[in-house]
Amino acid sequence: MAGELVERKVRYVSIGGYCRKANSASRTFSRGRNSASQRRGAMVVLVAIILPILLIAVYFAVDTAYMQLARTQLRTAADAAARAGTETLLRTRDERLSVQAAMQFAESNSVAGQPLELATEDVTLGHASSRPNRPWKFVAGEYPLNAVRVVARRTDDSPSGAIRLLFWSLSGVEFFQPTQIATAAQVDQDFAIVLEAGGSMHAPERWTGVRKALQAFGEVLLESGNQHSICLIECHNEPSVRMPLTHKTEPLGDVLDQMHQEVSEIKLRQGRGLGPGLKLASDILAGDPHASPLAAKRILFLGNGNHNQGIEPPQAARIAATRGQEIHVLTFGHNPDRDGQMQQSAQITGGSYHHVANTATLPEIFDEIANTLSIVMIE
Repeated sequence: MAGELVERKVRYVSIGGYCRKANSASRTFSRGRNSASQRRGAMVVLVAIILPILLIAVYFAVDTAYMQLARTQLRTAADAAARAGTETLLRTRDERLSVQAAMQFAESNSVAGQPLELATEDVTLGHASSRPNRPWKFVAGEYPLNAVRVVARRTDDSPSGAIRLLFWSLSGVEFFQPTQIATAAQVDQDFAIVLEAGGSMHAPERWTGVRKALQAFGEVLLESGNQHSICLIECHNEPSVRMPLTHKTEPLGDVLDQMHQEVSEIKLRQGRGLGPGLKLASDILAGDPHASPLAAKRILFLGNGNHNQGIEPPQAARIAATRGQEIHVLTFGHNPDRDGQMQQSAQITGGSYHHVANTATLPEIFDEIANTLSIVMIE
């Protein structure tokens, strides 16, 4: 009887212990399930708070990028319009055509998905002058005209109107009104003219072609209205300076008269040391006290272009290129530049090469060299 009671008590304790263990596991599982549910609920609240903030940040980032893109496009359009207006002004000397060219080029550029339209008053013609160690100075309406200023606007009162932002309803700012100003001008130029005065230039038609080329060159410079420094070098066996680099304060007409007089007195000799002639021209443009630090440096070669002694023309061209100088080559007569050295010299310096088969093309060639290639952005 007593043994039976003990056995039942043990079973009861065991069963009770089992029950207590089961109840403990059940409570642990319940607490884990409640904790996971609480974490999920907390994440939902966190996402609900952060998501609108992230979306607003994205909207502002998109609008900021859109505004920057519009500014860049407006700057590109303004630069293109100013360059086109200045090029047309220098080429035609027609103020009306210059303004029209600036407006047409502006409209060919898209700003914020819409062509940029300029008003007539957005284009101003004037004179720009360079000063050592000081900014360029632009004076509207001053003659001789050599510069064009363009005010490119996307404002409420501009022909193209203001730019509507993409997410303006969030910021409360509906329109963006950028303005960009660009001014293009013709820079002063220092010219070193190198004449081949030996060898194959004895053919009368070749030297006549050179004389006509210089005449056309002088006419283009006079039409530009700018002051330029010019020196004249003849090259045969050894190069020599016929006319030192002139000062920009000297009247251009007098300088050109002096140049033509010097050319008429050149005696054709033997030898074609073209490389040394280019090297001497480069040294003058780099070191002469009359050379302007702000002027474009250009070496203009005229001749048949067949070198036969001294430093090779491409080697002289590499020296000129390191000094920021350009070489422009005009050849005359049959079989010019047989080994291609003069054309290579022009390419090395970023200049140009022209074979003049017809002297009627000379004004166009010099217009490109003296006018179109001398345009720079000053604002």
